[in-house]
Amino acid sequence: GERYAHINHADRPWRDAINRPGAAQMVHLRRLMESRPYFDRIPDQSVVTFDGGERGEYRTATRDSQGRYALVYLPTPHFPVTARLDWAASGAVRAWWYNPRTGGAALIGAFVADKPVTFDPPVDGPDWVLVLDDAAQDFPAPGQQF
Repeated sequence: GERYAHINHADRPWRDAINRPGAAQMVHLRRLMESRPYFDRIPDQSVVTFDGGERGEYRTATRDSQGRYALVYLPTPHFPVTARLDWAASGAVRAWWYNPRTGGAALIGAFVADKPVTFDPPVDGPDWVLVLDDAAQDFPAPGQQF
């Protein structure tokens, strides 16, 4: 038996959960967070140009308050995401897909930040982060130390 009642809809004891793939993958998410300036990040759903989806499809957005980068988390690859880029300080954005399951990053390309851009997530698996960097920052690939 467990000493404490389950919270947050847990479906297994923590001793079992710690061996699930998601537990080992948390290191990739941490590396992503640490690869961009951390303390100026603010939530900003307006980066995504629609309501963000419902329940398991909900896309969450955050950005740097100084216009250096934005992140959009996509739990599923089923739908494209349209993102505003006009927050970028220099007016130019370099976009990446980051795979929090593996820590891999793929460069999408460079964009002028004058209008929203639609991005199609990779289809090989759930969980993607769209990383939008102000091009003038010349950040390394997401997950790499700057």
